[in-house]
Amino acid sequence: MSQFPGAENADQVPPPPPAAPPTAPGMLAIPDRPAAWPSVVGIICIVFGALGVIGGMWGIGSNVMMMLGTMPVQTMGAGPAGPELLPLIKSMMPFIVAGEALKFLLGIALIVVGWLMHARRPMARPAAVWWSLAKIFATIAGTAYAGWMQYVIMMEVTRMMAEDPNAPPQMQGVMTGVMVATIAMTVIWSLAWGCALPAFLLIWFSRAKVKAEVGRWASRQHGRIS
Repeated sequence: MSQFPGAENADQVPPPPPAAPPTAPGMLAIPDRPAAWPSVVGIICIVFGALGVIGGMWGIGSNVMMMLGTMPVQTMGAGPAGPELLPLIKSMMPFIVAGEALKFLLGIALIVVGWLMHARRPMARPAAVWWSLAKIFATIAGTAYAGWMQYVIMMEVTRMMAEDPNAPPQMQGVMTGVMVATIAMTVIWSLAWGCALPAFLLIWFSRAKVKAEVGRWASRQHGRIS
């Protein structure tokens, strides 16, 4: 028996103290937050797509009614057309209806693109790019045809005024200048308005940061987190 209590445990080494947490400052891990732009841009696309669908439906309906004679034929904002212009304008209406139908289809496609972005689907980027290219092409073609149609109508109106003995000569020059300025402003506005959103989408989805974000959507769909 030992003379001092606890002497039998004197040869045992005490356990080391627990390791202290590091006291030197370092980088803190910040979890990645989902980007907010897919919902914002997606909702914008859905809204403009819905407006395109409504505008296309109205354009189809109104032009069909003018073709059927149930609605007065309009001369591009100049009011109802006279009997001299009716055959000319009615001959152009099938192409106008086709353009409005294309606007309707592009509106539906834009709604789908917006939903793909809002749902963060990888198909959103190629869908937006192809829609933008189709929209720019349709805008240029439709604006060119509308400008040509207005020019033909303007020349016909000018011819009728020249043949009217009661029309003052000064009025012919003034009307021609006003019509040319109106056509030019309409063409410029149509191109700017029609190409604004598709040009924005093409620039937006060409950014490296946006491409990386879309790539993460594909990883999440396959069960990976990058």
